[in-house]
Amino acid sequence: MRLISILLLFTIVLNPFQILNAKDPIAIFREDKTPLIIINGYYVKYSEYLKLKPEYIEKIITLEGEEAIALFGEKAKDGAIVVTLVSKYRGAISSQDKADAEKIALAENISKKKQEEEARLKAEQAKKEEEARLKAEQAKKEEEARLKAEQAKKEEEARLKAEQAKKEEEARLKAEQVKKEEEARLKAEQAKKEEEARLKAEQAKKDEEARLKAEQVKKEEEARLKAEQAKKEEEARLKAEQAKKEEEARLKAEQAKKDEEARLKAEQAKKEEEARLKAEQAKKEEEARLKAEQAKKDEEARLKAEQAKKDEEARLKAEQAKKEEEARLKAEQAKKDEEARLKAEQAKKEEEARLKAEQAKKDEEARLKAEQAKKDEEAKLKAEIKAKAEQQKQKEEEARKASQEALEKAKKEAEAQKNKANLDMDMSINFRNELQQDFLRSIRNEKVKKVIVDGKEVTKQEALKISIFDVDTSITTYNSDKTEGVLEIRMSKSSRK
Repeated sequence: MRLISILLLFTIVLNPFQILNAKDPIAIFREDKTPLIIINGYYVKYSEYLKLKPEYIEKIITLEGEEAIALFGEKAKDGAIVVTLVSKYRGAISSQDKADAEKIALAENISKKKQEEEARLKAEQAKKEEEARLKAEQAKKEEEARLKAEQAKKEEEARLKAEQAKKEEEARLKAEQVKKEEEARLKAEQAKKEEEARLKAEQAKKDEEARLKAEQVKKEEEARLKAEQAKKEEEARLKAEQAKKEEEARLKAEQAKKDEEARLKAEQAKKEEEARLKAEQAKKEEEARLKAEQAKKDEEARLKAEQAKKDEEARLKAEQAKKEEEARLKAEQAKKDEEARLKAEQAKKEEEARLKAEQAKKDEEARLKAEQAKKDEEAKLKAEIKAKAEQQKQKEEEARKASQEALEKAKKEAEAQKNKANLDMDMSINFRNELQQDFLRSIRNEKVKKVIVDGKEVTKQEALKISIFDVDTSITTYNSDKTEGVLEIRMSKSSRK
């Protein structure tokens, strides 16, 4: 039997496919389809796959149609399922039919890219939906703001009208109040005048009564003084007569002197009384004059106060009229400013709406261009994938034919050698040693990094103990740059026993 080494090189481009992080071996294919099953890198029967318990499964990759064929060939025409088991259950499946690890790794890599692409597309979609939501919210807020502005404008107009009506009502009430106050003032002035006239009349009456009393007192005083004077004169006369009798000469002289003194005193008293009466009369006249002047001044002051009050009322009315005119002008100006502001806001909103419409148009054009570019890219990728799949299919078919031919040739040679061995039991020891040495050299090859015997990895030291005559097949598979290889050995049935 001759050692057979087959080099397999695969370059496969697939459409994106799906990785299912599942806990159930769900059959996603039709019941009349039997997909290719790969579990932990080995081909198994579909019925074995369906027997898996959910807790055994860590990850599932499913491929359908051309994707599966492009990766695993015609044997995957009904699709393919690649399963990775949880580490502690990896001994649940026993199979010796090894699948290409590079293809599985490529499938997982492309799956990750597909997931990333789907996540990116979902993020873009979410971003677009968020932008649309924000635009809708913005439009809603703008509409609410417009309605609020209109409501505020209506309320402001109503408030201004109410204020204007209130001002007019206040002005009317003030006018009525001023009118009432003026009427009250006139009534008060009239009452004051009547009261002053009454007081003057009473004062004049009192002055007249006082004057009459003073005259009466004066008359009584004059009569008393005259009576006293008469009494004194009578006493002096009696004394004089008595003295005259007693001392006529002396008394006559003294009496004459006393009469003269009494006369002088009487004259002096009369002069003083006349002076006192004149002073009182002058005082009364002065008081009457002062009262007349005071009354005149009071009247002038009252007239001035009335004139000042009229001037003040006229000034206040002028100021009120001026304020009302200023308020009216301010209200008109505020109304014009508000109209100008609303027009500016309306123009701004129309401009923003126009810009948004232009932006939306640009975004739509960009989206259509992106979709067209994506479609073109997808069409290009599909064409490339189809071409590569066909090319790969052709290569695989050629490799399969070559492998089949090599296996047939090896089988024939092995059978021939076996027949020869049966015919010649004395086969040369050198030939057997040569086969063994070729086998051992394949194990010692530095490029061979891993040795697998019946699906189980062993060390090179353990593999060197194997006899070539116990081996059914020995295949070395290299990577694309031929730097690393895997030697897979399948023992013969007789050696397994």
